Amino acid sequence: MFRNLCVAVDLSEPSREALDQAADLARALGADLTVAHVVAPPPPVATDLLVAPGGAVAAEGARDEMEALEAWRTVAEARAGRAVRGRLLIGDPARELVRLAREEGSDLVVMGTHGRTGLRRALLGSVAAAVVREAPCAVLVVHDGAARIAREEREELAQYL
Repeated sequence: MFRNLCVAVDLSEPSREALDQAADLARALGADLTVAHVVAPPPPVATDLLVAPGGAVAAEGARDEMEALEAWRTVAEARAGRAVRGRLLIGDPARELVRLAREEGSDLVVMGTHGRTGLRRALLGSVAAAVVREAPCAVLVVHDGAARIAREEREELAQYL
């Protein structure tokens, strides 16, 4: 079945739900797990040259992203009960996730979605839809509704404790 999983996280609540589900699958299946976070590089602007010679701002941002990824990787590792790899990628999120799945021979990519529709989806695009179309393996898309419902259930339960 699935032996090599990849979970894409954008550090949002829907991706936390995807991380939890991927870690649970990795534990149940004895599968390897990679936590991937893709940073889309900002377009270059003239003010960057004045503010941060040598890319100091970019280096600071990359360090922050690595620290955040490491925290998420640690959570996944504890939940999966096994070693978990972390990968910080830079570029177009869908393209980089598909490339990583190919390079690592992933059997399954797990990712969250914000569930945007209509004009917002058309303007912003959909990373999940692009990965589903292009990935060389199965893709499990965890809708943000699952995270919202879980949060609401916890809040309701807390009222009675």
